[in-house]
Amino acid sequence: MRDELTTQNGLVFKGEQIVIPIGLRADMKKAVHSSHIRIEGCLRRARECLFWPGMSSELKQYISTCETCRMFEIAPAKESLMSHDVPYYVITVDYFSNFWEIDKLNRTTSNAVI
Repeated sequence: MRDELTTQNGLVFKGEQIVIPIGLRADMKKAVHSSHIRIEGCLRRARECLFWPGMSSELKQYISTCETCRMFEIAPAKESLMSHDVPYYVITVDYFSNFWEIDKLNRTTSNAVI
């Protein structure tokens, strides 16, 4: 990773991301999560401009302990499986003219297809 690091005006960059020293990481985690946009949103936001080794796992752990996020966390609603009839269609294409035709089948027997 050493080849990817550059310095500019006393700041260390890895590509376009600024490398955050250990002493400032807690402040950066708080700033990234200030809008409470869940784990994936915060990770996306942080990856745009910040870098430190193990950043993703530290952010996930930090966000998972946030009381505000846990209080308003939306559990996905569980829906029962509703079965329905699957329609069957036959598509016929003429080789020479490329004319095509779609026919709905009421039954899936060979007689119905023929």
